[in-house]
This record gives sequence, C-alpha cells and structure tokens, in this order.
Amino acid sequence: MISIETRTTKKGIKRYKAIVGARGQRVTQTFPNKIMAKDWAKQKEAELINSVEFPERNKTLGDLVERFINDDTIMSQMSDNHQKDTKRYLNFWNDQIGHKKLEHIHSGVIDQIKVEYARGRSGASVNRCLATLSGLFKRAVKVWKWAKVNPVQDVQKMKENERKRFLSESEKDKLLDACKASKCSDLYPLVILALSTGGRRSELTGLKWDHINTDRMEVIFYDTKNGSSRNLPLDEAVLHYLRYRKLQGAKKPFPTFPRKAWDNALERAGIKDFRFHDIRHTVASYMAMNGASDREIMAVGGWESPQMVGRYAHMRENFAKDAIKDVASILTKTSSKGR
Repeated sequence: MISIETRTTKKGIKRYKAIVGARGQRVTQTFPNKIMAKDWAKQKEAELINSVEFPERNKTLGDLVERFINDDTIMSQMSDNHQKDTKRYLNFWNDQIGHKKLEHIHSGVIDQIKVEYARGRSGASVNRCLATLSGLFKRAVKVWKWAKVNPVQDVQKMKENERKRFLSESEKDKLLDACKASKCSDLYPLVILALSTGGRRSELTGLKWDHINTDRMEVIFYDTKNGSSRNLPLDEAVLHYLRYRKLQGAKKPFPTFPRKAWDNALERAGIKDFRFHDIRHTVASYMAMNGASDREIMAVGGWESPQMVGRYAHMRENFAKDAIKDVASILTKTSSKGR
C-alpha cells in the first residue's frame, strides 16, 4: 500500500513523505516534490513484494491438494456432493501437474490442460473444474502463503449454453403439491427453501444448524460458489420444519439431496426438462418480472457481476411492456369516455 503525506516546514516549504507497506514491511522517504515521492514509492513497493521469499516455495501442486483435502475446517463446510465433486476435480489436476512446483505453474500450462479436458465435455463442466483449481490457488496465495499469484485467473473460461428454463405459475403449484405428497419428508421444505432463497443445491445441503438463526428467521449461506456469505430470510413453513428436525436430533438440516424423491415429484407433476438448479433461474426470473434491479438479484442469488444476471433482463423488459400495455389500455378507455 502506498500513501503520500504533505508536510510544511517552519519556513513554509512543502515536503512529501512517501509511505510504502507490503508483506508486513513499512518504509518511508521524504521528497521535495510529489512526483518524485510517487515514483520512489512505486519502485519500492515492487522491490518489497519481489524480495519476500515464501517459506513454502518448494511445495508442489500435489502438496497443496493434499493439504486442502485433509483440512477438516474446509471440507466440513461442504455438502457431501460438493466434497465429492471437489475431490474429483482436484484429483484430476493432481494427476496432470501434481508433480510441478507451484511457482512453475502458469496460465499457459493450465490452458493447455483445459483444452484437452474440454474434449467431449460441456463448457459448464470445464469451468467448474477450473473454478475448483482457482479456489485452491486463492487459499494458497491469501491464507497459506504458498504461492504469489493465482494462475487460473488469467485462463479464459469456456462459453456455456445459457438455460432459460423456469417454472410457470401452474408448474410451480403442481411441483409443490407433488413435493408435499412425497414420502420423503425432506423434499417439500428443501424445495420451499430453494424457491424462497434461490440457494444452490450445494449451499442447501451444506447447511449446518449454526447457519440458521431461528430468532431472526434468517439463513446464512457460507459454502457458496464465489466464496462470500449471504444472509436471507427464512420462510415460516421451512422454519417450522427445521425446528422439528432439530428436536429429532438430526445432525444437519438437509444431509443429502433426495434425488429419487425429486425425480418422482417431477414425474408426478408432469414437468419436463427441469433441473433442481433451474429453481435459481425461476427465482431470478420472477424477481426480474417484479421489477427487481440487477443488484438486488445479484445479492439474493450470490452472482458476482451484472453480466451474470443479464440473462434475466428480457424478463424485466417483457414485464415493462405488459405493464405499459395495461396502462395504455386504461388511459385509452378513459380518454374515449371523455369524448
């Protein structure tokens, strides 16, 4: 970090003190003008950063993968399915470049592997594999200080086919009725929670009891895709179910995803081509149709940029068109009566 302080001597002469902080070190120098102070500060900051030797610089990617997978504080925050996917992707990278030292892994190496991995796989699958490696390097850089940079951030992501599938009002009612009638007691509250929060499947099944505040009727998603937590209100029906589950002594609110019960509910409701993840699209689409801004949709769903919620913009446009048609109809009728 660089800062420049302006000081005036007793004789009225201005002096500029450059203060540089990097990697736990702090140095200062005073100059007769601000340009000299800035130039020195930039050069000194670069020197400090490059002069620091990382204590674990000889570690390989294999060492990093092993530490990550064996860290209970990390893995315990994930749902069973999330753990399984994370280990699968990390084992893939370990097989490819586990022998390489972290300082020798750059974006070119990763991009070459990405191209091979992409053969016969969807863009979404490739991007999840990259995201897992990126999360690994983020921890190596920011927490463990095993690496200086995250090389994945310079690797271009694959283009994904955007799904715009969401539930209509009638489909939503049929699905909820089917879930309520299911023999699986977890299914209905899980779907209600997904519809009321837009939570990802991994976020819902990764919930723990201390993530739920029954007094404030809130749920906190910690195990999120982008690494940041978010607080969302709890539906009354879900809150009642969770209290009941906790009294029964359940270890987690939703220990696993009830795949068979979910598929049966879709079949019973007569709903085709719909995945559990599409509930997120449903939530975002309904928010857009009700006039929510991109920022509001991002906050609820945990999306990182306006571009990621851009797919729902047409919903807001259609809603606006319908609204103006209604207004125009009312105004037209009013004006015709006045003639």
